[in-house]
Amino acid sequence: GVTKSLALIPTEFDVAEVRVSKPGIAPAVMVSGERVEIFGATLKHLLTLAYNVQDDRMAGGPGWWETDRFDLIGKAASLVSTETLRVMVRNLVVKRFKLTFHSEDRPVPVLAMTAARQSSKLRDADPFNRSSCKVSFGDGLRIFTCRNTTMAQLSERVRSGAPGDIDLPVVDLTGLTRAYDFAISWSSIAGASTPTGGLTFFEAIEKQLGVKLETQKYPLPVMVVDHVDRVPAEN
Repeated sequence: GVTKSLALIPTEFDVAEVRVSKPGIAPAVMVSGERVEIFGATLKHLLTLAYNVQDDRMAGGPGWWETDRFDLIGKAASLVSTETLRVMVRNLVVKRFKLTFHSEDRPVPVLAMTAARQSSKLRDADPFNRSSCKVSFGDGLRIFTCRNTTMAQLSERVRSGAPGDIDLPVVDLTGLTRAYDFAISWSSIAGASTPTGGLTFFEAIEKQLGVKLETQKYPLPVMVVDHVDRVPAEN
């Protein structure tokens, strides 16, 4: 049954090594079906990969976690999913660095998404469409098209849609709960308005959706490191 097949998903690498990097090694990450090779990574970077968390959502680490560099090589017994490899990296890092941590809500800088004063420009979604967002390009514009998407879903997806423009977590404070169909199009040159009158991402989302993004502090779960060894345990 289901429980039987779940028990078979491995949580640890078959063969693994964690070591201090040689001086001057170029940082690199390579992931293939059953193998993970990470070179020249700081502990902070290893944790962002292992826990799939942005480094602005981690705290409490020692000074060296952003300077000391490590290599991590792991091989699973067979082909596994990327998510399973991530769990294996997580367990290896915890074990070799004797890592302990807890999660707590702390005020962190975010982009708060609020509904602007003008009437909403959002169109109710066709409920039969699958919820999705995709990026396309045309005429010097980057276009982020979403179908059957709530503002809460947009807040989760927008960072991957506009990576050059958004470098903070986005929190939905619009109070809008329905799903909508919409597109945001802005100048694909990240950053400021272009001489051709192109809009920045922030101008476009306000003009086209009636939604504002502004930096503020907001409590979000943060990974707080309690203990970590500087030298990884023997392989």
